Amino acid sequence: FAQSPEWGSSLIIVPFMYYEAYGDDALIRNNYMAMRRYMDYLGTRAKNHILSFGLGDWYDYGDFRSGFSRNTPVPLVATAQYYMNIGYMIKAAA
Repeated sequence: FAQSPEWGSSLIIVPFMYYEAYGDDALIRNNYMAMRRYMDYLGTRAKNHILSFGLGDWYDYGDFRSGFSRNTPVPLVATAQYYMNIGYMIKAAA
């Protein structure tokens, strides 16, 4: 799942959650270059800034069991995650 933006982005999200909870930016500082490389990777996979791969919304609406997105388009979820990561990276670079 590491290639999917939904799971791979934990590399970016977890350090920020830790910082918000404890006020310690060590995880951001220590992992910044890896975070940048992951964003570079996602950038190479984006076409016109849209990511078209990933797991999508596993708890999609409707009368279905969890699993791959059935009603919500994968590019919507993956690209939303990508843009959320960009916001975190802007904060990290500041």
